[in-house]
Amino acid sequence: MNATTTPTTTEGWLAQARSARQQGRLADAVAAQQQAVQGRADSADLWNDLGALQRAAEQPEAALLSLQNALQIDPGHRLATSNFAQALQALERHADAALAFDHLLRIWPDCPYAPGQLMHSKMQACDWTGYDALRSRIEAGIRAGRPVVEPFAAQAFVSDPALLRLCAEIHSHFQHPELRPHSAALRAGPGPRIRLGYVSGEFRNQATMHLLAGVLEAHDRSRFEVIGFDNGFDDGSPLRQRVLAALDRHVPIAELDDQAAAAVVAACGVDILVNLNGHFGRHRNGLFARRAAPVQVNYLGFPGTLGGPHADYLLADRHTVPDVDRAHYTEAVVHLPHSYQPNDAARAIHAAPVSRAEAGLPEAEVAPVVLCCFNTPYKLTPEVFGVWMGLLRQRPGTVLWLYASSADAEQQLRAEAAGQGVDPQRLFFAPHWPLDRHLARLRLASLVLDTWPYNAHTTASDALWAGVPVLTCTGSSWAGRVGASLLHAVGLPELVTRSPAEYVALALRLTGNPAVLAAVRSRLADARDQAPLFDTVRYTRGLEAAYTRMAQASHAGLPPTPFAG
Repeated sequence: MNATTTPTTTEGWLAQARSARQQGRLADAVAAQQQAVQGRADSADLWNDLGALQRAAEQPEAALLSLQNALQIDPGHRLATSNFAQALQALERHADAALAFDHLLRIWPDCPYAPGQLMHSKMQACDWTGYDALRSRIEAGIRAGRPVVEPFAAQAFVSDPALLRLCAEIHSHFQHPELRPHSAALRAGPGPRIRLGYVSGEFRNQATMHLLAGVLEAHDRSRFEVIGFDNGFDDGSPLRQRVLAALDRHVPIAELDDQAAAAVVAACGVDILVNLNGHFGRHRNGLFARRAAPVQVNYLGFPGTLGGPHADYLLADRHTVPDVDRAHYTEAVVHLPHSYQPNDAARAIHAAPVSRAEAGLPEAEVAPVVLCCFNTPYKLTPEVFGVWMGLLRQRPGTVLWLYASSADAEQQLRAEAAGQGVDPQRLFFAPHWPLDRHLARLRLASLVLDTWPYNAHTTASDALWAGVPVLTCTGSSWAGRVGASLLHAVGLPELVTRSPAEYVALALRLTGNPAVLAAVRSRLADARDQAPLFDTVRYTRGLEAAYTRMAQASHAGLPPTPFAG
């Protein structure tokens, strides 16, 4: 802050905090708000505003303390209760967050998004008490046109694509009522190269970049210029350095407001602006709402429609969005060849094999079959877990290997297993490991069991890359069709089932016939270096063909229309 403009009153500090917040200077906004609070420490409103700013600045621990101060002053403060619950969620204290959201709905029944936040927290903690009633309440709220759940959270328990579109439309209008439709006045330029702008908050060691890094490197620089508009932060990882090196230009926008960021994009002369977040993560949908480029594309980060006029195209494939489902997407749907999902053929698998003991698993003599699912807990539903427990009951020589997300989730899942007649000691939990070691560890699994209505996405590709078959049950939404997309692209369509009963039957066949499962693994090993799923250069050429067609249509003044690559 400029010392010559240092405020001398609480009101002055508040004005400075508001100005800094509007300009995206969150650190300055927090500092100014802290000064304001010192002058009025008995104000629950000011403590709440400080907590909200600290949460936005990714200071959840500090936010929690500020919000506790607000609630000590005014225990019934609704906004402070909401922010307190969200701070707990950011700290991954999901069981505590669920309690806070439950309390919030008691004092503020129509709080926007609170029912969905409660459901997401409970699912992260694998607490399924009241699951059906809460899901029905949320779905009824969507049908009534209310903002009861964010589109990303809805994917885990809403399977109807029409309802998911409505959810996205409600959210987009609620968050960005200034959304602008496509304008023919904006056209892609006729230059020798198409200028691509990728907007992401995840240019770092995160699942989106695990998939996309190889594509960024493989783009044909004679035909494309690649600019990364970075809404994230530097995590110091080798993957971030690799991604930044793959960009022709890296433009930080995290500290710019939406209008300023849109001006930066426009000044760069971007022809096609690609939204890598959608309704997920550190997104900048407000930037896209201001129509910063002639062509704007929804791609990869969010498996669904954005529900607004700020996305012209959506990149999918014939499995994730079949022709019959195009009406459930506000964008013009483009079918990429094979699968919509890119993969990085340079992903390293640690050379040293991982033993069962190192991975915390029993030896093969005790448990010859290891069933595995490393999805995050919010993708687990009571139905899916019940199916898995049925498999364990019918296959005594099997164990279930899951991702260790939290002690709360582990405790809940062990209790659920015991309640369904399965020894909870047959559940094993894998902690976070570096990606190369994790991929090596995955090879200990016999078979990956997919979830529904939200399938495994990056975790499924990880398993297939490591040579482990994935058994999926395809659903009716994009999030529930990714397993089918990946398995067709890797040449194993027989592992795609269409109902829980078919899923169970195939799981029993594979786990009861070692020779059959070994044959599937052998085919997968052969396909790894041949199948389209892991051919990064081939995938990139197909993606570029789609971009080229979009740019040509824009240059000709044509509206976005669906097509297949």
